[in-house]
Amino acid sequence: NIPPMKVHPLFEHLHISAEITMRRLMQASLTHKLLARGDLLFHAWEVATRMFFVVSGRQRYMRKIPDDSVTEQVDGAEDWIAEPVLWSPAWVHLGLLQAVGESDMLELDPWKFSSSISMNPPAWRTVSKYARNFMEWINKKKSEELSDIMQGEDVRSVVTNFIHQTTDVAEESTAPRSSRRASISDTLGLGRRVSDGT
Repeated sequence: NIPPMKVHPLFEHLHISAEITMRRLMQASLTHKLLARGDLLFHAWEVATRMFFVVSGRQRYMRKIPDDSVTEQVDGAEDWIAEPVLWSPAWVHLGLLQAVGESDMLELDPWKFSSSISMNPPAWRTVSKYARNFMEWINKKKSEELSDIMQGEDVRSVVTNFIHQTTDVAEESTAPRSSRRASISDTLGLGRRVSDGT
């Protein structure tokens, strides 16, 4: 299961630095979702519940912006889908994603992901630091610049830097002791509804 996830620099980093944690995460947090041609994976303004990676197939993403609409082709070799759901429980999808042909999607449950990562304090610190940097970056974007699709060719170097940037809050974060069910967004206070600017 790891090859589709390695399009994302954070998961590539965790695969190298925390291999056992990544195996646990893959067993507990990932499921496959099969789509037939024309099937919709999600609609605009639907509350997001999963992050997605493409295993196979082609998908088209469409969203409306003021006075226009945008269509993006999802490239499974370098793109990932709905990452903000990992870091913000308030994320809603901004467009719709439709399978152009038969597709196999890998879906990541944010709560199970958080639970798996919390069992490894060094991995938790890395992910917490990344999450804070990611959310600071995305909250600075204009609404028309936001998307459910992270185009790897455009953002890979940016998000890679988030793994290595230091923030005081992230460095002080440790895995939650009182509850393994606490999410990363709860622990760091990352709850802003980034999709509508509130």
